[in-house]
Amino acid sequence: MADSPYTRVYHSIVDDPKFATVYDDDRRLATWLRLLIVAEQAYPASANIPTGTNRAAVAALVAAGLIDLGAGPRYRIHGLAVERGRRSEAARQSANARWLQSERNANAMRTHSERIASPNATAMLDETRLDETSRDKGIQGVEVDTRARDRRPVDLVS
Repeated sequence: MADSPYTRVYHSIVDDPKFATVYDDDRRLATWLRLLIVAEQAYPASANIPTGTNRAAVAALVAAGLIDLGAGPRYRIHGLAVERGRRSEAARQSANARWLQSERNANAMRTHSERIASPNATAMLDETRLDETSRDKGIQGVEVDTRARDRRPVDLVS
């Protein structure tokens, strides 16, 4: 299952020798992109080739070395595991840096209780009582004329 709702396609495919017979052919490029999206969703498992996928385009992708066919209707995208590993490592390093920073600054994210412990802090406001709804009060507590909502509209056309 994908951990994010998008799939990355790099500009470098324009000049990549593996894409020489794919990039300029709309059917092959669209097939590769569709297979990439499905493979991202299925990762780390092998993906199933969607029904209706053009067989000639799939054969061209196999010949170009962009996908490997598995048993039955399954396939894998070349380089997907490496790309996912790169993203995972970058995320791990980012998380480590964040937690290292927070250890250096223990008060970086103080709780509400810690913030109101100082003499100049104010406590959180109480919730609105159930008998005082926004319908009964106007902006900043100004009373609203409740009779206005009971009036019928006036027909201005004579």
